[in-house]
Amino acid sequence: MGRLLEYFSTTERRKRAVWTKAFVIPGYDPRHYRMDANRRIIRYGDFANPASPYAWEFAREPIAHAREAADNPGNLQPLNLRDLALMTCGADTAPSPCPSRI
Repeated sequence: MGRLLEYFSTTERRKRAVWTKAFVIPGYDPRHYRMDANRRIIRYGDFANPASPYAWEFAREPIAHAREAADNPGNLQPLNLRDLALMTCGADTAPSPCPSRI
């Protein structure tokens, strides 16, 4: 049970660290809604939820530091799931059938 709890707390810390990289939207609660680098709205509670238009996941920064791990929050940015799907699968593919995402 301890390892499971440790995994979730680590994942939650990573989510929060990456979330702070998204832009605050004036008039919206920044704990729940922000904007990614592509100007798409994302919602914190919709992390990895392909049914939501506000879903988001981690994406690697365009220029990641080679010496740091790819899943290090310093190398990650929040990205709307639809944009991540376009980057991963191509413009005609919906998010859900995409191959692996970060």
